[in-house]
Amino acid sequence: MRRDVLQKVVSPPVRLKIAGMVSARPRVLEELSAATGVTIQAVLKHLKVLKEVGLVEESEVRSDAFAVRKVYSAGEVVLSDYSTEEMLLVKIGRRVEGPSTPIPLDLEDLAQDTVVRRRQVREQARRVGRMIDDVVEDEHRVRTAIESLSWGESEKLVLKVLFAEESLEQGASTLQRQFGFRGGSGGIRRILAMSRDLTAGPRGEGSRKRASQPNQRPAPRPLRDK
Repeated sequence: MRRDVLQKVVSPPVRLKIAGMVSARPRVLEELSAATGVTIQAVLKHLKVLKEVGLVEESEVRSDAFAVRKVYSAGEVVLSDYSTEEMLLVKIGRRVEGPSTPIPLDLEDLAQDTVVRRRQVREQARRVGRMIDDVVEDEHRVRTAIESLSWGESEKLVLKVLFAEESLEQGASTLQRQFGFRGGSGGIRRILAMSRDLTAGPRGEGSRKRASQPNQRPAPRPLRDK
């Protein structure tokens, strides 16, 4: 259910922004229109979709103390949006029901604590984004290193699959079950051993020598392509 909700909410981006704003606090049409840069009619269309998935509730203001007559608040489904410019980070969950009997609390302190924790989550989101950037860079380095080898395409494909899975065992299983690799476990071990030999060398040589001579080791015996 949550995946279905996400698909309806995150596209288009305007709808996601409206959902995040309404989840944070009650909103009025004019405010949502000004914040998103779309017309009130367009906002109403997005709100209709959000109401259908339980993210928004519409209520009337029955007081002369306010000029507005309708407000839009979080529904049974609550959305938290901590996305950055380069990363979409959205959490959807059910509204947490409070205790049936009110308990004494300092509302102002609780609200301030919530603001602080919200800032902390945003900072963690930025850290996660930086960690993902590091992973992407490492993945690129692995692919580039494999492509630089003077090996056949079949051997390179074996390494790309082996080193992309969570473990070598899982990679070997994927090669045999999904790719129909005919070299067997022995062929996989042979290619893996050759890749390890590329990075082997007398202690102290370091990676500088290996990087300057990436293709000087013998290539593995070619696999038979079917």
